[in-house]
Amino acid sequence: MSWAAHRQTTRTEDIAYCLLGIFDVNLPMIYGEGMKAFLRLQEAVALATADLSLFAWVDSKTPMPQPVRGLFARDPSEFWQCHQLENINMNPNNYDSRSFTMVNRSIEFRTKVGVNAKEGDYHLCLHCRESRGNGVAVIRLLKTSGGFVRHAMR
Repeated sequence: MSWAAHRQTTRTEDIAYCLLGIFDVNLPMIYGEGMKAFLRLQEAVALATADLSLFAWVDSKTPMPQPVRGLFARDPSEFWQCHQLENINMNPNNYDSRSFTMVNRSIEFRTKVGVNAKEGDYHLCLHCRESRGNGVAVIRLLKTSGGFVRHAMR
Protein backbone atom coordinates (compact mmCIF):
# COMPACT_ATOMS: atom_id res chain seq x y z
CA MET A 1 0.00 0.00 0.00
CA SER A 2 2.87 2.37 0.68
CA TRP A 3 3.83 2.17 -3.00
CA ALA A 4 0.51 3.83 -3.83
CA ALA A 5 0.73 6.46 -1.07
CA HIS A 6 1.97 9.22 -3.39
CA ARG A 7 0.49 7.87 -6.60
CA GLN A 8 -2.02 9.98 -8.50
CA THR A 9 -4.58 8.69 -10.95
CA THR A 10 -6.92 10.40 -13.37
CA ARG A 11 -10.00 8.68 -12.01
CA THR A 12 -10.55 8.30 -8.26
CA GLU A 13 -11.34 4.59 -8.46
CA ASP A 14 -8.13 3.79 -10.33
CA ILE A 15 -6.09 4.29 -7.15
CA ALA A 16 -7.65 1.03 -5.96
CA TYR A 17 -7.85 -0.74 -9.30
CA CYS A 18 -4.13 -0.25 -10.04
CA LEU A 19 -3.36 -2.36 -6.94
CA LEU A 20 -5.45 -5.42 -7.80
CA GLY A 21 -2.57 -7.33 -9.38
CA ILE A 22 -0.11 -6.44 -6.62
CA PHE A 23 -2.39 -7.99 -4.01
CA ASP A 24 -3.65 -10.77 -6.30
CA VAL A 25 -7.31 -9.96 -5.64
CA ASN A 26 -10.24 -9.50 -7.98
CA LEU A 27 -12.85 -6.75 -7.77
CA PRO A 28 -15.47 -5.62 -10.22
CA MET A 29 -14.58 -2.18 -11.52
CA ILE A 30 -17.43 0.18 -10.73
CA TYR A 31 -16.62 3.63 -12.02
CA GLY A 32 -18.57 6.28 -10.18
CA GLU A 33 -18.16 4.76 -6.70
CA GLY A 34 -15.24 7.03 -5.79
CA MET A 35 -13.14 6.06 -2.78
CA LYS A 36 -15.46 3.18 -1.94
CA ALA A 37 -13.29 1.26 -4.39
CA PHE A 38 -10.33 1.64 -2.02
CA LEU A 39 -12.41 0.37 0.90
CA ARG A 40 -13.50 -2.63 -1.18
CA LEU A 41 -9.87 -3.28 -2.09
CA GLN A 42 -8.82 -3.33 1.56
CA GLU A 43 -11.67 -5.68 2.42
CA ALA A 44 -10.61 -8.02 -0.39
CA VAL A 45 -6.98 -7.94 0.77
CA ALA A 46 -8.07 -8.63 4.36
CA LEU A 47 -10.03 -11.67 3.18
CA ALA A 48 -7.04 -12.96 1.20
CA THR A 49 -4.29 -12.59 3.82
CA ALA A 50 -3.58 -12.56 7.55
CA ASP A 51 -1.12 -9.67 7.18
CA LEU A 52 -2.05 -7.20 9.90
CA SER A 53 0.19 -4.47 8.45
CA LEU A 54 -2.92 -3.64 6.39
CA PHE A 55 -4.08 -1.79 9.52
CA ALA A 56 -0.81 0.11 10.12
CA TRP A 57 -1.86 3.30 8.34
CA VAL A 58 -1.73 6.72 9.97
CA ASP A 59 -4.23 9.56 9.52
CA SER A 60 -1.91 12.29 8.31
CA LYS A 61 -4.18 14.47 6.19
CA THR A 62 -6.59 15.59 8.88
CA PRO A 63 -5.10 18.53 10.84
CA MET A 64 -6.78 17.26 14.00
CA PRO A 65 -6.99 13.46 13.56
CA GLN A 66 -10.38 12.06 14.39
CA PRO A 67 -10.40 10.45 17.83
CA VAL A 68 -12.28 7.39 16.53
CA ARG A 69 -11.86 5.74 13.13
CA GLY A 70 -12.63 2.43 11.49
CA LEU A 71 -9.91 -0.13 10.87
CA PHE A 72 -9.48 0.62 7.18
CA ALA A 73 -7.68 3.62 5.72
CA ARG A 74 -9.57 6.23 3.70
CA ASP A 75 -7.01 6.35 0.90
CA PRO A 76 -3.49 5.08 0.11
CA SER A 77 -1.83 8.30 1.29
CA GLU A 78 -2.42 7.13 4.86
CA PHE A 79 0.17 4.38 4.23
CA TRP A 80 2.93 6.91 3.43
CA GLN A 81 5.14 5.85 6.35
CA CYS A 82 4.62 2.09 6.05
CA HIS A 83 7.27 1.46 3.38
CA GLN A 84 9.76 0.02 5.87
CA LEU A 85 7.40 -2.31 7.73
CA GLU A 86 8.33 -5.95 7.98
CA ASN A 87 6.28 -8.79 9.39
CA ILE A 88 7.60 -10.48 12.49
CA ASN A 89 6.67 -13.78 14.07
CA MET A 90 5.94 -13.06 17.69
CA ASN A 91 4.53 -16.45 18.60
CA PRO A 92 6.95 -19.27 19.39
CA ASN A 93 4.11 -21.83 19.77
CA ASN A 94 3.13 -21.73 16.06
CA TYR A 95 -0.34 -20.46 16.92
CA ASP A 96 -1.36 -17.96 14.30
CA SER A 97 -2.29 -15.05 16.52
CA ARG A 98 -2.79 -12.91 13.41
CA SER A 99 -6.01 -14.54 12.34
CA PHE A 100 -9.11 -12.46 11.89
CA THR A 101 -12.49 -12.82 10.28
CA MET A 102 -14.69 -10.26 8.57
CA VAL A 103 -18.30 -10.57 9.69
CA ASN A 104 -21.15 -8.20 8.81
CA ARG A 105 -18.88 -5.26 7.99
CA SER A 106 -16.91 -5.79 11.20
CA ILE A 107 -13.68 -7.59 11.93
CA GLU A 108 -13.23 -10.23 14.60
CA PHE A 109 -9.62 -10.75 15.74
CA ARG A 110 -8.34 -13.85 17.47
CA THR A 111 -5.39 -12.48 19.35
CA LYS A 112 -4.30 -11.15 22.68
CA VAL A 113 -4.89 -7.48 23.33
CA GLY A 114 -2.66 -5.46 25.63
CA VAL A 115 -4.55 -3.48 28.24
CA ASN A 116 -3.58 -0.16 29.78
CA ALA A 117 -5.96 -0.11 32.72
CA LYS A 118 -4.81 3.35 33.80
CA GLU A 119 -5.93 4.94 30.53
CA GLY A 120 -8.74 2.48 29.83
CA ASP A 121 -7.50 1.63 26.36
CA TYR A 122 -6.34 -1.50 24.58
CA HIS A 123 -3.46 -2.18 22.18
CA LEU A 124 -3.74 -4.57 19.25
CA CYS A 125 -0.36 -5.81 18.04
CA LEU A 126 0.00 -5.74 14.25
CA HIS A 127 2.92 -8.23 14.18
CA CYS A 128 5.13 -5.89 12.21
CA ARG A 129 7.78 -3.26 12.87
CA GLU A 130 9.99 -0.85 10.98
CA SER A 131 12.90 -2.74 9.45
CA ARG A 132 15.41 -0.73 11.49
CA GLY A 133 13.30 -0.36 14.61
CA ASN A 134 12.77 -2.33 17.77
CA GLY A 135 9.21 -1.27 18.51
CA VAL A 136 6.26 -3.30 17.35
CA ALA A 137 3.42 -1.52 15.53
CA VAL A 138 0.16 -1.48 17.45
CA ILE A 139 -3.16 0.24 17.06
CA ARG A 140 -4.94 1.71 19.99
CA LEU A 141 -8.50 0.54 20.57
CA LEU A 142 -11.24 2.08 22.63
CA LYS A 143 -13.84 -0.23 24.13
CA THR A 144 -17.42 0.85 23.45
CA SER A 145 -20.78 -0.76 24.17
CA GLY A 146 -20.78 -2.15 20.62
CA GLY A 147 -17.23 -3.51 20.68
CA PHE A 148 -13.88 -1.90 19.98
CA VAL A 149 -13.08 1.02 17.68
CA ARG A 150 -9.74 2.27 16.45
CA HIS A 151 -8.64 5.17 18.62
CA ALA A 152 -5.22 6.17 17.28
CA MET A 153 -2.04 4.76 15.75
CA ARG A 154 0.88 4.49 18.09
